[in-house]
Amino acid sequence: MTKAIFRFYYLFFGLIFAWAFLYDLLINVNRLIDFFSYFTVFSILFAAVLFLWIGFYDRRKGLLGFSFDEVRGAVLAYIIISAVIYQFTLSGRPEIKPVFWINFVDHRLAPVVMSLGWILFPLKEKLKLTAIFKWLIFPLFYVAFVFARGAITGWYPYYFFDPSKTSYWQMLIFSVGATGFGLIISLAIIFVGNLLLRPKK
Repeated sequence: MTKAIFRFYYLFFGLIFAWAFLYDLLINVNRLIDFFSYFTVFSILFAAVLFLWIGFYDRRKGLLGFSFDEVRGAVLAYIIISAVIYQFTLSGRPEIKPVFWINFVDHRLAPVVMSLGWILFPLKEKLKLTAIFKWLIFPLFYVAFVFARGAITGWYPYYFFDPSKTSYWQMLIFSVGATGFGLIISLAIIFVGNLLLRPKK
């Protein structure tokens, strides 16, 4: 893939991700704290920023101790986890009434586009398994924030975090299951990325 195609791919879909995020933000402007309590919101925001950064600047440098490909891998993992959890735990619930096209971008288009990007545009350097520990930083911080805010306000973004709607055992089982699934997805991302690693010239 040429550099021009690489940048166009990321710029084109980055604009779509950004529009979906901004439109969602505008229709939720009166409940910003609640809006930013959803994992999907952060996932699509990260994807939009990453794709636009690559599309406009193509500066493949690291950030805050993460290499460029570690950032790509982390955001891909978040997007996939968000999509799968939505599909199997939230989709179809009566209290979930998303805007159709935003939901499509967040939970259908983004996982496919990011996965294809991971395959079509190979890594620059081999990823180590220790990258997973870095990828866990944001999800752990997010869960801590949700529980801390929920304990104060009594409001939780997802029913499986809400002790008034589910038992603590169910919350524990979900947390363990989601963590295990996240680790499997992360391992798969690293494995595929390293398998397709571009040879050094």
